[in-house]
Amino acid sequence: MKKRNYTTGRILFTLLALVWGSLAVSADDYYRVISEGVETAVIAGSTIDSVKMEAGDLKFYNGNTAVRTQTSCGCSVEITTGDPVDLTGITLDVTSATLFVNDKLTLTATKVPANANNYNSEWSVTPEGIVTVTQTGEVTAVAAGEATVTVKSGEIEASATLTVATPAQLDKTGWVMDSYDVKGIGVEVPDRTPDKMIDPLDTSGQWAVRSMWHATWGAAVALPFWFIIDMQESHLISQYKIYIPEETINDLSLKTGYFEVSDDKQTWNKKVEFDITEPLASDWTVEALPQTSGRYIRFTISTAQEGANRLAISSLEVFGH
Repeated sequence: MKKRNYTTGRILFTLLALVWGSLAVSADDYYRVISEGVETAVIAGSTIDSVKMEAGDLKFYNGNTAVRTQTSCGCSVEITTGDPVDLTGITLDVTSATLFVNDKLTLTATKVPANANNYNSEWSVTPEGIVTVTQTGEVTAVAAGEATVTVKSGEIEASATLTVATPAQLDKTGWVMDSYDVKGIGVEVPDRTPDKMIDPLDTSGQWAVRSMWHATWGAAVALPFWFIIDMQESHLISQYKIYIPEETINDLSLKTGYFEVSDDKQTWNKKVEFDITEPLASDWTVEALPQTSGRYIRFTISTAQEGANRLAISSLEVFGH
């Protein structure tokens, strides 16, 4: 079996159209069109007598009639002389996985046998609304539930079962306040220190668990403040929730800030910003998707609500796995 390979690219479209011209082929040739690494078509040579580049597109001609146009974006054409090789199977590198909303996963399909030249993949998902899939196998989680992603060529197919889970609230037992910006502490009171932020949540929303910092009382305690929390082991984080004591939200409220995650306290990843637009809210959820893993969380408060003299947080909860 003899092969001839032709590769095109965006920059060379015009040049190739001028110098390549028409490529004569025989009736027993078969074409595998590969666009950006994905096979998009197999064309029997009996319907083709020439291949041309026109206006950046790859066109297959029977006489003067274009029988197929392949829009090229980094496209290659493999012309194989000989008998077609039938597809007997498809395998996927992942057959089951658990994702969280906004997670991405690329599924790779492999044809069997590897030299099959009648393979033309088509991706689909059922039911809709849980994940999406592109024609290159890239999956994006959209909502909680279970979905089946299928790649099919003719009557042959392979499937993967994907579960989109809801993030769980992490157990804070053993967590410690590794360090914090001491200038942010207005008054050191035993039950109002930053480590209280990682104590178990008081569901009553009262002052049983709290931290308090002056927000605007002089330059010595000016924002921003930061706090580094050691979770003792690495977690994959997808969400934060900030709780503000209900009895104090009228004058003790933060506005903007961000979260970062690290494994070594040297390199901080995934700056997740928040802006609390409802100053009287008793809790505020901050999405951290796609997820980022790490042992340490750095929580920075950048600004307070207008007119707020102090900041109070009863608890910081973290979700993920």
